[in-house]
Amino acid sequence: MAYKYVTNRDAKNFTPGYLVQATFGYPRVISNITLHWWGKPEWGQTWEQVMEFFCGSPTVGTSAHEVISEGIVGCIVDHSAAAWANGNAKGNAQSITLECNPRMSEGDMNTVAERIADIWREQGRIIPLTEHRDWFSTECSGVWRKGEMTRRAMQYYNGGVSSQKDWFNMATKQELEEVVFNTRRPEWGNRTLSEIVREVDQNTWAGVRMTKVLFNQFRIGIPHRMKDGSLSSGLRKLLGYDESSQADARKAEFDKDAQTMYREFPN
Repeated sequence: MAYKYVTNRDAKNFTPGYLVQATFGYPRVISNITLHWWGKPEWGQTWEQVMEFFCGSPTVGTSAHEVISEGIVGCIVDHSAAAWANGNAKGNAQSITLECNPRMSEGDMNTVAERIADIWREQGRIIPLTEHRDWFSTECSGVWRKGEMTRRAMQYYNGGVSSQKDWFNMATKQELEEVVFNTRRPEWGNRTLSEIVREVDQNTWAGVRMTKVLFNQFRIGIPHRMKDGSLSSGLRKLLGYDESSQADARKAEFDKDAQTMYREFPN
């Protein structure tokens, strides 16, 4: 695993598995994993503060199974027990609840996704994700979305995600612009990425088209023509390109407009 797994602290509030049926009216059968955020991003709470709140506060009346931030997971309620988290009898009885960092960095999302995949393996099956608001009228889980996290967790579950951080996911707009338009490297013939495209056919490609070709070839590729490049989702946002449902359109555009030389264009 790419995260530190902390198990030496216990939440003050939970219901042991053998009491779950009597307490909530439902057996302790894990049917879902519920996403929470531990507060609004602007509150600035840290992982350690949330751990201390659940495990050390004399007035706390809630809990969660795990508290997760980038690179660290604190398991404070054993999964055999019910955490006091969802404001719903069935939700408490049958969920594994994850308190997630509300700032939701790429690292936070990767750690949560990897942890979900590990829970699936521990449980021997893929368990659906829910959000706190599915159980109770609340703003929680805020920015955390079950659909996106299911997709990311499936990548870890299927072994398709590297734990190594991708700089382009963390780069600012200014940093991405510097790479695309101003950075020259020996393997690019001492040219910038934008100059490579411009020099291929400077008389044909307009500025907008050059940007699209640059983006296509260095990030999302052309289906059955060119593999994906090394740039990541940050570049998509920078160039304002909507890639959803665009694979066939990119291929058609490539086949219509690109010269043969593009087919061996370096990624």
